[in-house]
Amino acid sequence: MWTGAMRHLLLAAALVFGLMGPAQAGFHAANAVSSNSVTGEAVRLAQSSSTGASLAVIVAPKRIDTDQEIVDFTGRAMAPGEVTLTVNGLPVTVARDGSFRIRRQVTVGRSKLLLVVEGSYGDRAEHRVIVRRTAAAAVSVDYGAYHALVIGNNEYQTLGDLRIAAGDARAIARLLDERYGFQVELLIDATRYDIISAMARQRAVLTENDNLLIYYAGHGILDVDSDEGYWLPVDADPDNPANWLSNGTISAQLRAMRAKHVMVIADSCYSGKLTRSAAAQLKTGAERTAWLARMNARRSRTALTSGGLEPVVDAGGGKHSVFAKALLETLGTNTGVLDGQALFNAIKRPVVVNADQTPEYADIRKAGHDGGDFLFVPVAVVASVVAEASAPAVAEATAPVRDSAIELAYWQAIKDSTAPELFESYLQQFPNGSFTPLARFKRDALLRSAEAERKAQEELKRAAEAELERKAQEEETARLAAEAERKAREELKRAAEAELERKAQEEEAVRLAAAAERKAQEEEAARLAAEAERKAQEEETAR
Repeated sequence: MWTGAMRHLLLAAALVFGLMGPAQAGFHAANAVSSNSVTGEAVRLAQSSSTGASLAVIVAPKRIDTDQEIVDFTGRAMAPGEVTLTVNGLPVTVARDGSFRIRRQVTVGRSKLLLVVEGSYGDRAEHRVIVRRTAAAAVSVDYGAYHALVIGNNEYQTLGDLRIAAGDARAIARLLDERYGFQVELLIDATRYDIISAMARQRAVLTENDNLLIYYAGHGILDVDSDEGYWLPVDADPDNPANWLSNGTISAQLRAMRAKHVMVIADSCYSGKLTRSAAAQLKTGAERTAWLARMNARRSRTALTSGGLEPVVDAGGGKHSVFAKALLETLGTNTGVLDGQALFNAIKRPVVVNADQTPEYADIRKAGHDGGDFLFVPVAVVASVVAEASAPAVAEATAPVRDSAIELAYWQAIKDSTAPELFESYLQQFPNGSFTPLARFKRDALLRSAEAERKAQEELKRAAEAELERKAQEEETARLAAEAERKAREELKRAAEAELERKAQEEEAVRLAAAAERKAQEEEAARLAAEAERKAQEEETAR
């Protein structure tokens, strides 16, 4: 059985001593003339974030830009026990030190490689590598990384339940992940706290080159007096707005995010209040390429809503709402770069024809929109994979990035630990690291906390022992008192019995004395009677 401390120590040892050896994760060119490059985070640690504290890790590039047909990169996969690694479902050989090498043929455009490592003890981690290949002489558009927060609320605490919102959210999340390479966070039956917290997490990690899509399916409401629209989380009370989520709050969150493009897709009643009206702008084929480049370069905050200021239906599209069905079909069949306006144009008619609601698409009020648009870029699917194990050679130029990544990987593995020895290990390995002051502070705080806890435990132990001693003394005192009381009762009983015996003897003596006296009196009376009778006889004789 693996204790929490043992698991953290193993992970720390693996990261420090394994990743710093000659088989460090990195990226190297497939051939001498390749223009492959690692952009963004050159090396990234992938580790399960579930509450089970998985020890499986993958260190590999996060994104690769290339103009070559074959992408070639190396990495390291580790997990307790026997390790298995797959890429897009196909097995990859892992060397004894955890290193692996992947060579894959890719087409022009964006491709996604899903790496999954599993250990024989049940630990598991996933890592996505986005590959963008351009033609040798072409200049690619940097669309950035894609993130999604998908929310589907079915089961409400005080409002009527919905039937298909959660199913719509799951289908949207799966499509965004598999077809468009989004990093998706899925919330089902979310409270107001859940939604605000998830937005805060996205805000903390998004950069100026990232894209964020927020999808919400659930109840909505319009406050006519304040002219404000609200999302209703599952803990919303229809008579108390404390847990309602206003459009103003959503806009403020989006305005504070650093992401280049943010789109909100809302499938709820009165969701049109989130936007301000804007006319659709259609582009000709000749203008489209330049227009996409301009839309990609400029900041956008847009919303695609299932209706305007009207209720929307929770059905009509079979297993999905009319709006979600149109959205899934359009995104599922798209094969090129699709902007938000084109997405709106594609779904508007199917929704209007099949339901009494009219979708809307425009920029979000007071959210920092600057004329750009959200762009959906499908991930190309390629079947052939060639993977082999090797001890990868890492280009010297990537060493600073790699060392920083190793330090970050180590820190991410121990930052929430309660074991001071792990922070001491970090300080020994990275005495001048980025997190050295924080590591020293956390180590000292944990040591003080451990000492205080030890003293508290000792005090509790002494108190418990004193309490046990006191109870033992009380029990002994009670026992002695009971014994004395018992003896006193026995003594009283014996005295009472003796007194009864004495009284019985006295009564018997009195009785015997009385009987003797009575007998003596009877005998004296008999004697006197006999004497009198004798004298009488004598006198009679004499006469």
